[in-house]
Amino acid sequence: MKKITLCFTLAVLAHCLAAQSVKIDSTFGINGKVISGLSGQMGNPYGQDLGVLPNGKIILGGTLPGLIGIEKYDADGMPDPSFSSPFVESNGLEIGLFAQKNGKVLLTGENLTNLNAFLIRTDTLGQLDPNFGQNGMVQTNTSYFMARNVFQQSDEKVIVFGDEWTAQSAFLAQRFLADGTPDLSFANSGKLSIDLPTYDYEVPVAMIEQPDHKLIFAGSIGYPTWNIFLVRVDANGELDLNFGEGGMVIDPVNGNANAYGIALQEDGKILISGDTDPNYEAIVVRYNSDGTRDLSFGNEGVSYFPELNEAMGVAVLPDGKILSVNWAKTGMPGTLGLALTQLLADGQRDQTFGTNGVFRVVEPGMRPRAMALNGNKVTVSARKHTGTTQKRLFNFLLDLNVGTLSPNSPVEPTLWIYPNPVVEQFNLQFSLTQNAPISIQLLDMQGKRIQTLLQNQPFESGEHTLNLSCPAQLPSGNYVLSLEIDGKTQTSVRILKP
Repeated sequence: MKKITLCFTLAVLAHCLAAQSVKIDSTFGINGKVISGLSGQMGNPYGQDLGVLPNGKIILGGTLPGLIGIEKYDADGMPDPSFSSPFVESNGLEIGLFAQKNGKVLLTGENLTNLNAFLIRTDTLGQLDPNFGQNGMVQTNTSYFMARNVFQQSDEKVIVFGDEWTAQSAFLAQRFLADGTPDLSFANSGKLSIDLPTYDYEVPVAMIEQPDHKLIFAGSIGYPTWNIFLVRVDANGELDLNFGEGGMVIDPVNGNANAYGIALQEDGKILISGDTDPNYEAIVVRYNSDGTRDLSFGNEGVSYFPELNEAMGVAVLPDGKILSVNWAKTGMPGTLGLALTQLLADGQRDQTFGTNGVFRVVEPGMRPRAMALNGNKVTVSARKHTGTTQKRLFNFLLDLNVGTLSPNSPVEPTLWIYPNPVVEQFNLQFSLTQNAPISIQLLDMQGKRIQTLLQNQPFESGEHTLNLSCPAQLPSGNYVLSLEIDGKTQTSVRILKP
């Protein structure tokens, strides 16, 4: 009997070069771009103004003169006609946005006077949620609180964070229960405040929750020079003394360093995207779970992109590679654009991605604000740095190398599963060189079978795309998809159910 081989087809074709593994999603908006009616902030684009729901719909926050609000788009970039968001009075200096999995949206901003931060929640149709705060709005009641961002924990508690201005500024985070009531059990009567006497500013802009429910805030501390600033607290808001020094990490990198984005690896290591000297050079830094630099990553814990500026967002892909979005030099005098970068798990540039690990968007003047990953799609929000602050959305397609077939073969074709992390349904794309029966098993991480998704179904040679469904009520976690050809296991691939 002849040996049957299975060849997997690229779900995403290369852009310009065959080695590239990313391209603009031409089916999104107009040639991969949406021009929004909202505007963005001037100055450093702190905070998150973008969220993607499990069904692929996109939430974008922004401003109009004296107002803040949100827009909702379908996965193809068309405005969602069922969504009608109110616009709320605000000075519009900064906004933070968090899209809940149930379709509701949290948005924070500042009142017109005294920079007293407020928080609103909309329902799935965009209207103020009457079950949150007072008619959908919560006031922080802290004067001169410049809210940079908002985050929802796994227990549905909500944290608004930024810096409180008096003579100088101080780190401030306030936590609320799921209904908008202040959570007085957090830190000091619901507020965590950090004001270090040797620094003028402590500015958190991003945060993440660990599986053990500890919280990590990331941002910048300093002036006139800046340092990356990390703070870790336990579930009650107490500083974690096992992290850094006294619960804090202050890292200058090369001097004048800032943090803008944060991601957590499965092994507990922490990824930070930001910039450093000279000239706001884009960087990705990895820290061990205790806050020390991971010297095995990149160059003594840092991956540098001297041709780019400001790494705004960072994400860990299912195959362990690391994606970031950056403000990019385009080679045109006085203009900047945006670029995606991809690193291998050890912090070295992924040479299969773009050119030397960098994929540029040829549209001068774009300054990225945030990045959201949904399966094999990456959505980036940006605004024009010059001429207008009007917002844009860009969508990109990745080829997620989530597993290999025939590890002993000199050439290792890859198995394409998308989206991964998987939602209720996901796609498997492959091609056969000969007719063959295919079986697909879903296993837990210990190898125990959960469900047979396909059993000895005959396929003809050629290309195939299967739409598969997760079992109902499948808990969040990591699983293994095992594929068999003619009764023999050919590959086992890890998938993630969020």
